[in-house]
Amino acid sequence: MARSWHRGRVAVPAVLLATAALVGWSHAGASAAATAAASEPAPGTLQALVDAASPGAVVVVPAGVYREEVVVGKSLTLRGDGAEIRGSDVWTEWRSDGSRWRSELAVPPLRGGGVCREPRCAWPEQVFLDGTPLGQVASNPGPGQFSIDADRRIVVADDPDGRQVEVTVRQRWLTIQAPDVTIEGFTMRQVASPPQHGGLQALPGADRLTVRSVRLSDSHGALISFQGVAGASLISSELDRGGQLGVHAGGDGTTDLTIEDTRIEHGNTEGFDPAWEAGGLKAALAINLRLIDNEVGDNDGPGLWCDIDCRDLVASGNRIHGNSGPGIMFEISDGASIEDNVVWENGWGHPTWGWGAGILVSSSTAATVRDNLLAWNADGISVISQRRNRPAGDDVRDTSVTGNTVISDPAAGYFLAWLQDWPGPLFAGGSANTGADNRFWPAGAERSGCHFEWSGCIDHVAAFERTPGGSGSVYLSDDDAVAALEAAGVPAEPIAHTPEELPARTVLVVAGMAGLAALFALAAGLVIRRRRMGRRRAPGLDPPP
Repeated sequence: MARSWHRGRVAVPAVLLATAALVGWSHAGASAAATAAASEPAPGTLQALVDAASPGAVVVVPAGVYREEVVVGKSLTLRGDGAEIRGSDVWTEWRSDGSRWRSELAVPPLRGGGVCREPRCAWPEQVFLDGTPLGQVASNPGPGQFSIDADRRIVVADDPDGRQVEVTVRQRWLTIQAPDVTIEGFTMRQVASPPQHGGLQALPGADRLTVRSVRLSDSHGALISFQGVAGASLISSELDRGGQLGVHAGGDGTTDLTIEDTRIEHGNTEGFDPAWEAGGLKAALAINLRLIDNEVGDNDGPGLWCDIDCRDLVASGNRIHGNSGPGIMFEISDGASIEDNVVWENGWGHPTWGWGAGILVSSSTAATVRDNLLAWNADGISVISQRRNRPAGDDVRDTSVTGNTVISDPAAGYFLAWLQDWPGPLFAGGSANTGADNRFWPAGAERSGCHFEWSGCIDHVAAFERTPGGSGSVYLSDDDAVAALEAAGVPAEPIAHTPEELPARTVLVVAGMAGLAALFALAAGLVIRRRRMGRRRAPGLDPPP
């Protein structure tokens, strides 16, 4: 798919200020030279420009690094080609303390929270040395690390003399409170956003917000959050190193949100629990969410995830790869069109019972999965039915999986699986769940094992073709599979995965009793497939606040 990372331009009714020289995009590892070369206006300068503008004006922001939090409470266009907002300040006062250095300044209180997989998730503080993030530890930092003492002073092992040390002290770059605002052209870096909130935060009332051609990186929570807004869009932008997420969206009133032509990469740098909420994008309670032509890669968690009463999702034309969770996940929601996506090398962080799918429909209704190409995922396509106690009921119905191409890693699990672990009607004829005309390639000779499921394990495509979930299923020829990969721009071979990543078939079952200190093994030799264990913990049960 051809991509154009253009910078949008609009007709302007008024221009308040002229821009200066353009400052290039700098990733997390950028040197301090780019910062030193740019002017740093006094704190409050950008807010003053916003406050002085008339409603409907176009504010063209001069190039420079703005170290402040800005609130936009009126309709206007804020154009920032060459302008950068940072949630950090440069700290220059340090004192030697043995083999380490301690800051004279203290970090202000910062809001944390969330569900952690790793300890650093609970710590919203950030420190950057010459533009490179330092890793936070509880105490006794070594090279490349920092800690916070009891007085909230920064402790580092690297000598700060002659270096630029930036410490994040703000939790937002921009807060949008008014309708009909356009933000374009800015770079925004380094922000201690709380979990489930964004460094760029759209609050209820910010309807028809347009965010175009921005570059966001290095947050603690989400890089950008759309909460309770209608008709907003994020277009032609680059999001990298979201601490929890690249994009957070949802809440009552979130309708007609569009994310288009945007890169969302390397999300969940802070070690949040992906089963709670972390990765590339997560939305909840969103109606008519459109995810179009995005590149979503290398996030630690799902790539694109719409969970909890999403309705009428469209996910089309996306390229989704290298995410540790499912590539696309549609969970406890109603109505989705998931079409024409290219999805590869996803799901290896949780390859159990279908949870490692390139495309996963979980306890949802009226989903269409059509004409996608999937390759080298831990599982291909999974439709999962569980008891989730939804007010409208937990029946999975009116779901179709049609015309997809699924190319399998030799170490992977399912090609296509319809899975259920409660007495629901997933397989009943009246539920209208169907699969048709899907094509599969096992990267070599068909091997034994549970590669399909429809009301039980099915190991061969000929048997699966006789079920309602597998009608018209066929294997591709080698030549056709290679041609499909080449046409889609997908690697011709899978990445080699470590043994712990592989979807193991058996595991010894143990049981615990509440209040006891020990676990008691069940009868020796009792084994079940690990995939069956995986179903007991369904991800994504917690809604955003």
